Amino acid sequence: MESSNIKKSSSTTTAISSLKKKFRLRTGGVEGVKTKRIGEKMIRMIGYVNVSIDIRNDKKDTVIDIPFVDDQTLGRVLGWCKRHSKDEPLQDHELVKLRNKPVPEWDKNFLGYLSNSELFALTIAADFLDVPGLLDVCCKTIAGMLSGISAENIREKFGIVDDLTADEKAELKAEHQGLNEIKLS
Repeated sequence: MESSNIKKSSSTTTAISSLKKKFRLRTGGVEGVKTKRIGEKMIRMIGYVNVSIDIRNDKKDTVIDIPFVDDQTLGRVLGWCKRHSKDEPLQDHELVKLRNKPVPEWDKNFLGYLSNSELFALTIAADFLDVPGLLDVCCKTIAGMLSGISAENIREKFGIVDDLTADEKAELKAEHQGLNEIKLS
């Protein structure tokens, strides 16, 4: 097994293999060494990796450090990429079209079992790693959770401290008097 060639350390390593090369994504976690084999097309789905390496270089073993993303979240990113590896790559000008499309059923199910903190970690990872399709469905899922909820309920749901004084709330309410959507409690 190829993973036996990888030295165990306090960081987690995810191996990514193409036909001739092995790529490893290394997170800063303490879970130990774990490997996952994925194809070159998936590597190309992760913008952060694309700017970090040259897939065509002669090195047979390339290690890419992935700061700020734990192993479990990286596994979810790679799982999403694997599921969508046959999708056509999106060009920058096509990203706007995503905004008007509903979240696909598989993505709803994939994100639906996550806790709020896991969903936020995945959203941050998708942004950091530059995986626009995943970032889009994460943001739409969070927006759906917030739709029609008062500011007070949003603060309760996400553990956000209300730092506005009563005077500041009254001032905001007066400034936005015509907007029914603002519910400052």
